[in-house]
Amino acid sequence: MAPVTSFADVFWGGDFCSTQGFETICRRMKEGRSSTKDFEDFLKQRLKIEQEYSKALVKLGKSSSASNELGSMREAWDCLRSETEKIGLAHVELALCLQEQTERLNKFSEQQKAERKRIEEKVKHHQDLKKSHYNKVLHNKKDYESKCRDADKAKETYNAIKLKGEATQKDLEKLETRMTKSRQAATSQDQQYKISVESLEKVRKDWEKEMANGAKALQQIEEERMRFTRQELWFHTNIISQACVEVDRECENVRNSLEKTSIQQDIELFIRDRQTGTEKPRPIVYESYYSHGDGSRTINTLSNRPPALVPQGADKGRTMPHRQNSSSGNAVYHLASNTPIDDTYATVGEIHNTGTTTKSGINYKIVHHYAAKDTSQISVFVDNIIYDVKPVDDKWLEGRTEGGRRGLFPKWAISDSPISLL
Repeated sequence: MAPVTSFADVFWGGDFCSTQGFETICRRMKEGRSSTKDFEDFLKQRLKIEQEYSKALVKLGKSSSASNELGSMREAWDCLRSETEKIGLAHVELALCLQEQTERLNKFSEQQKAERKRIEEKVKHHQDLKKSHYNKVLHNKKDYESKCRDADKAKETYNAIKLKGEATQKDLEKLETRMTKSRQAATSQDQQYKISVESLEKVRKDWEKEMANGAKALQQIEEERMRFTRQELWFHTNIISQACVEVDRECENVRNSLEKTSIQQDIELFIRDRQTGTEKPRPIVYESYYSHGDGSRTINTLSNRPPALVPQGADKGRTMPHRQNSSSGNAVYHLASNTPIDDTYATVGEIHNTGTTTKSGINYKIVHHYAAKDTSQISVFVDNIIYDVKPVDDKWLEGRTEGGRRGLFPKWAISDSPISLL
């Protein structure tokens, strides 16, 4: 047995005035509209999420930085930041697609609502008309039956009195006239009853035709709604999937950047640019309180701090004190005082004024990062200061980092004008 697939074949009822079938169809139409509204609300919520998420990603990509990283790891971080911003832009595009889909769904729902309302009102009009004629038929039938009973009773009364022979001729004439009028009233009511039944049948046929047409039209609306919903769900899934593909593509770029990183090279770069020296501090030796024969002792000007070695070349650019003869023959004097100490160590004053960075010469602040390509170059980083800068040609400069390493770096990496460190 083939399955029934038409609303117009199965939504009827045995009761003449029953509207259960059509009400069932209308209820399904309302359920479909509610389902479409739920989908629309879902899209609105997803749209809100995508808008907030995309804005946050773009902001994160623009605001984040890894200024403390060096070399290839810095490049990987920059790639991650850039790709994060691109992922945010991909979600911006997704949000625009969701907004268009929401507007399209709302427009479709309103169109279906107007068409559904027109069909339902037309069928309900014929239902009301059929019910009105049906009630009229019932009323006429009731009056017709009442008239017939009155006519029959009048006839029975006339025949009974006539058989007894006790009534006068005048009374018989009155009874006969009453019987005749009752029969005429019954006949007249019978005609009205027949006309109302015929009218009801015409209205019933019109209703039946309109009911069938309405059921078919509403079924088409429901099928169209289901096709549209399936298509929009498919589209929604596709745009989400496409966004995921784009996100994966950006993530692949980050993975490729990470594959190019070299921990060893970055460590070597850090050592070249930031090294502070290879000479280690000498150990502190024990000095006896009674080390001098006259009971005197050497004053430790460094207090409890371990003394620092005098760096090689630290005496360049300044006047060192002359060695003075003493009873021990190996004492020198500080710049700030005549306190004798062992010439193996530097004083606190010497440590402060001795270093690899000076304030003399032309100094510039770095505004663009540059990684050295060979040993003749130096890597420079944003906000660092390069000292004693000298031009080499139109594109390259020579200078010294804070760590004391001297080398070449590009001219575009520095600020427009030198800075003063005084």
